[in-house]
Amino acid sequence: MSRPDCLEWEKARTAAGYGVTTVAGATKYVHRLEVEREIGRPLLRDEVVLHSCDNPPCHNIAHLSVGTAADNVADSVANNVADTIANDVADSIA
Repeated sequence: MSRPDCLEWEKARTAAGYGVTTVAGATKYVHRLEVEREIGRPLLRDEVVLHSCDNPPCHNIAHLSVGTAADNVADSVANNVADTIANDVADSIA
């Protein structure tokens, strides 16, 4: 589900659609990198990035916020995208 103001990653993506890139030899989620740049620090181990647009390839900082895995699941259930997010929650935390 894409909104007109989504910024969709056009390069490599996971099977679930999340944008990925390589940084210092490690594969990183683009949406996490955007949030870390915005907040000025790495995300903590228990922090995940929530997409208000429910669009995995989107990396528009206006659509992204920091939350917990529980926040992410609650949000995905409320927006009927639980299956997509539940499959990637463990990867989002790593």
